[in-house]
Amino acid sequence: MVSVKYLFWILSQILFYYASSICITFFNKWSFSGFHFPLVVSFFHMTIVSHVIWLYRTATKSSSCKDEISWKLFFQRICPTAMATAIDIGLSNWSFMYITVSMYTMCKSTTIIFILLSAIIFKIEKPKLLSLVVIALISFGLFLFTYKSTSFHLWGFILVMTASVIGGLRWVLAQILLQRESIGLSSTLEFIYYVEPVMAVSILPFALGIEGFRHGSLP
Repeated sequence: MVSVKYLFWILSQILFYYASSICITFFNKWSFSGFHFPLVVSFFHMTIVSHVIWLYRTATKSSSCKDEISWKLFFQRICPTAMATAIDIGLSNWSFMYITVSMYTMCKSTTIIFILLSAIIFKIEKPKLLSLVVIALISFGLFLFTYKSTSFHLWGFILVMTASVIGGLRWVLAQILLQRESIGLSSTLEFIYYVEPVMAVSILPFALGIEGFRHGSLP
């Protein structure tokens, strides 16, 4: 039986996640409305996190991996997860230049659709009628929200919806990395240690190509 203390711990983590997510969403919208370099900011954020995790891991000499990650596992499992995460974060931040917070939140809520679809593809979940109902309701809600919306921006909508699609794949790949014992990444810090550097490298060409050479000009 699950203890009350454990349930309280889980609930506190969920509330902290929601509070942090809301604060970051409004901060990003405020930042990128005037500073048109979301991909560059994302790159530096990922780079800083990579160094912080490396310093912490080196200072504490902590590692949950039983063995060193092989290059085959690195390229087959870690790189796709990192690249999907980088694209999701980069496009999400980029979309703030064009759409409102309410539009962003509504569009990003469709991520659950693509999580379910990705989970079915990777055979983590089985197709269920309830899942189809949830997908249909969320899709219909998005249609009603965007239909004849005065704040609708096509390019921003494409960016955030692409981020949602990639985000669904991202979370499923992350679940596979964290929950399969054969991979050996049972710690979230260990997961970040391997994923963040690849994320930074993945988003750098887009940051340079789109914002570096074009000086952040709008399409």
